[in-house]
Amino acid sequence: MTMDFFFNIKNDPDWNPGTMFFYNGAINKVQGVHNTEELKYMEICYNETHVRAIRTYVWDAKVAPVYIRLFGTLQPQSEDPELTKKLFQLQKLAEQYNAIYGNPKHYKAKVVTVVRTEPNRTSEILGYTTIDTIYDVTDCTTACDWEWAKINFNGKTGWTAMGDILGNQYGERLK
Repeated sequence: MTMDFFFNIKNDPDWNPGTMFFYNGAINKVQGVHNTEELKYMEICYNETHVRAIRTYVWDAKVAPVYIRLFGTLQPQSEDPELTKKLFQLQKLAEQYNAIYGNPKHYKAKVVTVVRTEPNRTSEILGYTTIDTIYDVTDCTTACDWEWAKINFNGKTGWTAMGDILGNQYGERLK
């Protein structure tokens, strides 16, 4: 099963806020949806040919630029030259984001989070982070919708969530 969805991006001048786009995971391409009639028929066809309804996301650039990280990872293409330029810009922004936040050396907790033996929601709990404490980070990974940092925690190796894939951050990533 492929990852397909409609999306709209608000508060980013490079993306028309009134335009709905379609991401086709089977071919890793983005295309604009031309009008509400086309959107309606695309939704009907998708829903009738799949076991589930197609998802629609509305992302707000002022709240959390999730789409930058998502498309920076997926690196989709487009037949539309204007969309190709926009997607290329997103890839560059994602590279800048990763250069700054991708592999921090330290993490300063701003909220209390669980420290676990593995980067998931079900492994053994070692304890909880302390607000404003700086932890040394030895590795990072994204799993279970969270961005995890491998830290030294009270003499043990543990994993804590630094943020989630929606852009919520639980502390500061420091170089």
